[in-house]
Amino acid sequence: MKKIYLIVLLFIAGNLLFSQVSFLEKGKNYSFAKVYPKDKMVFKVRNLQLLNDTTIAFYNMNTSADGTLKNYEVNSVSVKQGSYAAIYGASGALIGLLSSLLAVAQVKTDPYLDDSNADYTPIVIGFTVGCGAIGAVIGALSPKWKRLYMPEKPMSGRIIVNPNLSYKYYGVQLVYHF
Repeated sequence: MKKIYLIVLLFIAGNLLFSQVSFLEKGKNYSFAKVYPKDKMVFKVRNLQLLNDTTIAFYNMNTSADGTLKNYEVNSVSVKQGSYAAIYGASGALIGLLSSLLAVAQVKTDPYLDDSNADYTPIVIGFTVGCGAIGAVIGALSPKWKRLYMPEKPMSGRIIVNPNLSYKYYGVQLVYHF
């Protein structure tokens, strides 16, 4: 019963960790991105940057002009972060390895074939490397995107809580700095 609780707890913790929302970072320049506005079609931009807490600036590739949007006009932004070359290459290599081993096993179990002098190592290596290379090329052509959101709350403000303890009364002082 303890194992079941542990598995359920790990499953819930994993979902919580992977469901965290990422936000645009102030001052960071994103070289290539897609902007998802609330009332318009998706458009591709270059040099996207969060100027302040509420405005993003970019170069719109569709209109060939600079532009800005407020945070209430944007649902999210997708930022290009590499490709799937390694994942697809490893998947292709695994498929090539398994298919070549299956073919070798099929030939070895055939009673009518004389394969006593056959060396299957080059075939297995060739299929593994070839399928891995094809997978890596396909993965290199598939870009990886990360979804980022506009900050919901201003980042420049801060709240200071000061306890106010005197002889006549007790209180809390809240100070908001812009």
